[in-house]
Amino acid sequence: MLTLPVEPGYSMGSFRIGMPISEAIQHLKHLDDKPNAVEILYNEKDPLNNDTIVKIVEEDIVLYFESKTQRLKLIQINNVKKVKLSYGASIFSGPNVDASFVNIYNVFGPTYPGEFDTKSNTYKLTYPGLTFVFPIPPMFSHLYSDGKELPIEFPNNTTPIATTIYLFHGHDLAKPKLPPVKSESTPDSYYEPIIVNLGRGIELSYSKKKIKFGYSTQDVLMILGAPDKIYYKRNDKLRIHAIGAGQSQTVGNDYFYNYFSMGFDIMFGGNTHTVQKIMLHTNFPGSVDFNTYSKCNFSIPVSQFEFQEKRENQFIGPDEKFSNVQKILDGTPCSKPIVHDHTKANNPFGGTKFFAFRNCIFEVISRNDHINSLTLFKDENS
Repeated sequence: MLTLPVEPGYSMGSFRIGMPISEAIQHLKHLDDKPNAVEILYNEKDPLNNDTIVKIVEEDIVLYFESKTQRLKLIQINNVKKVKLSYGASIFSGPNVDASFVNIYNVFGPTYPGEFDTKSNTYKLTYPGLTFVFPIPPMFSHLYSDGKELPIEFPNNTTPIATTIYLFHGHDLAKPKLPPVKSESTPDSYYEPIIVNLGRGIELSYSKKKIKFGYSTQDVLMILGAPDKIYYKRNDKLRIHAIGAGQSQTVGNDYFYNYFSMGFDIMFGGNTHTVQKIMLHTNFPGSVDFNTYSKCNFSIPVSQFEFQEKRENQFIGPDEKFSNVQKILDGTPCSKPIVHDHTKANNPFGGTKFFAFRNCIFEVISRNDHINSLTLFKDENS
């Protein structure tokens, strides 16, 4: 059974309001009491239109992630008997402890009168960052309809028991807020804006760290630190589109520094050991790479594309649909799409398409037209 210490407005166990979805799923994988089943629910056609939901099925815990930043904004406990919840040194809910109104009031102290919902016959008791929902028997509902009385004890000497608990940031359950993302004065690697300089490299906005094509492995390690993983490339299935028929090359294996928590990979040439490509990932649910990377908050100035030099103060980011990218870049040469149809054994959600512009390639999710990844190349003419 899960045991979750509660910090109102901040965390429930290892689940912290504002944490990335990738981090939350990793926590689930490493819990001592691993859940038997976890469901991930999202809007397949328009993933930015609704929250992404991670549901721990048996314990009936629901985690709501804001779809754009993919950060946890709300925790919902639907069966208080299936988890053990504590505040400070006191256990206030669990298989042997009722989350009664009296018990909650004793543990958390007084608060403002709650709200009575006449449609559902429930009473919501709210503390900063924490709401308890108590069912009220219809025979007693008239006692609390004006919102003035607290249902501490019913006329029959029983006390209501909470059935649902919500944890969130702020004071209004109907409008849960996300804690601020780290700013320039307090930089953080997650969701830090990354400025793309087409043909040259990238710059992390807050930390001012730059990765340029041609940098050595030592340069990158000094700037970013050790990668989360190193992957050695066996073959390049797109190489046939870049090399003449019958032509062969003898090269060392290219390799990647995977910075999963930053949302990007850096590829080094097997012979030169210098930066050749940079791959930025959006981490949309339904993609084959989902939950491998944190979402990369990249921004490409439109003026850097061919024939778009006068389009200042306009940018392409990770949430842009590719059909809109094509409208924005109307007049800029683009290759015909190359289809990458993942097999059902690897990915039941369908394939992707690659669209090449000068110095970059967009990988697009076929099902919903969103960008799955952006691959950057060195400008050979510079």
